[in-house]
Amino acid sequence: MRNPRILIGAVAVSLVLLTSACGSSSGSDGGKDDTTTTKADAATTTKADGAGDDSEAQARADSVTLELSDFPDGWKATKASDSDDESPLSKCDPALSDRSAQLARHATDDFSIGSMSEGDGTTVAARTVVFEDEAAAEAAVAPFTDPEVVTCIDEALKSAYSESGEDVTVEGQLSPDDESFDVDETVSLSATYTVSAPDGSTLDVNLGILVLRTGDVATNLLVQSVDPDFDVTTLPVDKLVEELNAA
Repeated sequence: MRNPRILIGAVAVSLVLLTSACGSSSGSDGGKDDTTTTKADAATTTKADGAGDDSEAQARADSVTLELSDFPDGWKATKASDSDDESPLSKCDPALSDRSAQLARHATDDFSIGSMSEGDGTTVAARTVVFEDEAAAEAAVAPFTDPEVVTCIDEALKSAYSESGEDVTVEGQLSPDDESFDVDETVSLSATYTVSAPDGSTLDVNLGILVLRTGDVATNLLVQSVDPDFDVTTLPVDKLVEELNAA
């Protein structure tokens, strides 16, 4: 049996990471709305908008994106959340919320399929940042390769999940994966967290963090799923890689 309190906590955790990974937030599309529809489930999506100080850098950031049409039928899109608040993960490493070396940021829509409450839900989102130079981009990605920082992020995630209900326990560990893509730098982290409530109900939350960097541009992809049958290979990662290399 699945516990709704646990599911609420699981969804909340995705927001924590989305606003903190690579220190990114939503970018700009120049004020233009982009509406697409899937065959299986109609949905309207508007690219996240915001402002960047450098128009050329903003255009580069906005060029690394995902559209609803990049996903199989049945996916939905909602406008990305935007916050300038300090990252809850900044305690793990100040670089996780440091925007001083960022020229531009862009957030895709938040994509989802299935239902978290029904036990077959998956959420996906990506954030891209253009930095002052390659060294700044490398420094922003570096925390995700630091074992102490990864352990800290893992502990923060477990704490957030456990706060979804009284006496909720969490097992599992965030750890590096051996993933490689055709970019200058790839960092992949994943975990399966088993969240258990006092009444014996459990929920397995599969979490994946993929950080891709080419030159002075870095993209972070976050995947969270409670669907045991979800196939991560169906995600349009290759499109992100292609766009990142062209940015």
